[in-house]
Amino acid sequence: MARRDLNLEDEKRSYAGLWLLCAALLVVGSIWALLDDTTLRRPWKQFQNEFFALEKGRQVDALEAEEASLGGNETFQDLQNKLTQAQDSLRDPETAAKLAALEAQLGPLALDNRDADIKVRFIKSELSVSKFEYDHAIQEGGDVNAARAHRDELSQKKIILEAAFAKSQAVIAGVEKQITDLRLPVAKAQAELDEVSSERDAIRVKLDGMKSVIGILETDRIPTIHQVVLPDFDFNNFEQPVGRVDRCTTCHIGIDRAGFEDVPQPLGTHPDRALYLGKHPSNKAACTPCHDGQGVALNSVDQAHGDVPFWLQPLLRGPQQQSRCLDCHREVVDLKGADHIAQGEQLFEQLGCHGCHLVSGYEDLEKVGPSLTRVSAKVDPQWLVDWIQDPQAFRPRTKMPNFMFSEEEATAVAAYIWTSSQKDGAAWKAEQVSDTGVDPSDAVLVAQGEQVFNQVGCRGCHAVGENEIARGLGADKDWAPNLSRVAMKTNGEFLYSWVKNPSGYNAHTRMPSLRLSDQEARAVSSYLLSISPSMEASKEPVSVATLEDPERVAEGGALVRKYGCAGCHAINGMENESRIGVELSAFGAKGLEELFFGNAKGIEHNWNGWTYAKLENPRVYGTEHVEGIMPNFYLNHDDIINLRVWLLSRTDRQPPMSYRQPGYDGRWAKVQ
Repeated sequence: MARRDLNLEDEKRSYAGLWLLCAALLVVGSIWALLDDTTLRRPWKQFQNEFFALEKGRQVDALEAEEASLGGNETFQDLQNKLTQAQDSLRDPETAAKLAALEAQLGPLALDNRDADIKVRFIKSELSVSKFEYDHAIQEGGDVNAARAHRDELSQKKIILEAAFAKSQAVIAGVEKQITDLRLPVAKAQAELDEVSSERDAIRVKLDGMKSVIGILETDRIPTIHQVVLPDFDFNNFEQPVGRVDRCTTCHIGIDRAGFEDVPQPLGTHPDRALYLGKHPSNKAACTPCHDGQGVALNSVDQAHGDVPFWLQPLLRGPQQQSRCLDCHREVVDLKGADHIAQGEQLFEQLGCHGCHLVSGYEDLEKVGPSLTRVSAKVDPQWLVDWIQDPQAFRPRTKMPNFMFSEEEATAVAAYIWTSSQKDGAAWKAEQVSDTGVDPSDAVLVAQGEQVFNQVGCRGCHAVGENEIARGLGADKDWAPNLSRVAMKTNGEFLYSWVKNPSGYNAHTRMPSLRLSDQEARAVSSYLLSISPSMEASKEPVSVATLEDPERVAEGGALVRKYGCAGCHAINGMENESRIGVELSAFGAKGLEELFFGNAKGIEHNWNGWTYAKLENPRVYGTEHVEGIMPNFYLNHDDIINLRVWLLSRTDRQPPMSYRQPGYDGRWAKVQ
């Protein structure tokens, strides 16, 4: 068969360059893989190394400072000299020779003592055997006398050998005491010196502990993963308890260490360490129960903090960290370090948010607004319309929100409220004193009223000046109404009946009975009317006939029902109305996909941004197709932040009972 032609040029071609390139790529790839696995995806190692270096540097500085301090300490110098003198006395030829002779005796004496000890052990063993043989002879009918004699002989030998052993020990103890007595001045001087230099020696021990030993090599500390496991803390999708793994202290290595307060995170001490970690030590309580985040992650800071897509519990920052306090604590009102969530909870309750929004544990809170079942006997018709249309115009710090009603809508709402209250209002009014004697022009009566007003504590809740604040709610709300313009709202007859017996008009009022006499009630009412301007007729006042128009009343009833006025006020005909707002029991757990942003611009697309904008301007997300009806409370920035912290605490997650404050039966059991 003919031989095939070969391409000799291909055979002669060298591939060394290609193989060299591949080998270089393999080496570079291996180095990169090793670097990525040990360093690039292990930022915690760098953090720990930085902390180790920082801690060691501080200890070295502390050691140098302590040594410098001891160098100038006369007591330390004297003790050093005393120690040197004591050590020199041991080097005296006569003392040294005596000490050497005593130490030389210890070797032979120790051997003799060991031999004596062994002899005692052996004789004890032989004696045990002889006792058995004696008992055996008695039981089996053997030579009892011989066995007894042998036993007694060994007992006597034992006594002699034990005496020899005791004598040997006494001789050794005597020699050791002589040696101790000779060395006693040195030991005393060393003990006194150690007491003075104890701080320096403690620092040296710490420095020795900042080393790791690998085989026979001594090196700096090696970074390690710090892990805390909270058994049965979470639940999986099958409602089975599972442990939570928390590795936060792997990076935040100094979080529970005092002395690093001036160091930025992640190496610094926890702020207010004694307060927060005193009862929540990081090695037991971990970090994520309070801070959230992805505690098991170590590959990057963003992953560990949960600042990545699809992670539902990113790291809580700033005041939001307090949103987890209610998971384990039954009350936060007096809880130190929980001021933001405590104020947020107070705002939620006192502003009447529960009137529109159902929240588990807060269903049975009382209405925060005054009863309107008899309001026709209380207020001026025109004032009622103006108040409903713009409450802040009359009382800037009022808790009453603004529903942005037009004048026609406000008139309709007033019509329903006025008409529905006429029957009860007339009945109540018929029972009151008609001739009260209230006279704001009587200077003597007014002066007496001011005195009574001040003495019985009215100023504890009520302000009587336009810019005066008696008791605040949040940043810019009043706890109780400002009375500086009360004459524009009501009349002397109502004021007299009200201050005389508040619960007679409203059985659920918060205002207590001040037990005023008729004269005191008359004087206080006169005083309040005297400091208040009267209603100015800038336009034609609303007539009672206008408020009694059936069509307007029907329109007002629909508006009252639509906007949920009965959530805060008792209104005749609206006793069985349900809440009009969404339930907020798990609002803090809502994901981004559950939040409707409408056509709003310039708002961060996350839970925080949505909630802040909603509280600041409740109808910001309204569109042509989606109507917003939530009223505006005109909340201050600080109040929005605090209320948002409390809303964030409303989740469907809760730690097991073993992790909660003793006596706490759950987030949903609101203590009344």
